[in-house]
Amino acid sequence: MKIAKGDVILIDFAGVGRDPAVHGETADDFDALREEKTHLSFGHGVHFCLGSRLAKSAWMSGIPTLFERFPDIELAIERDELVGQGSFVVNGHATIPVHPYGAPERKA
Repeated sequence: MKIAKGDVILIDFAGVGRDPAVHGETADDFDALREEKTHLSFGHGVHFCLGSRLAKSAWMSGIPTLFERFPDIELAIERDELVGQGSFVVNGHATIPVHPYGAPERKA
């Protein structure tokens, strides 16, 4: 396949790290402990993102801190009710409503 001058090229960033040939049936699941982590999310070579270490550091300290501070945190809605951001550039949810101290007791 040849790409001619002037052809439009679209890269699907939302597909990064979601290859079923690599991750099988769990390709669409978020798994921070996944063994295979090779991807180009932060670029490569001279195009490597300068903020990657900051992002990884924030992730590695922020997520454990969140769960240490709120050990009973729960989704406030069903998982299948989460709505995507509607962007092909960002792979995530528009909002993630939670009960930080666990779900309130339901009255019978």
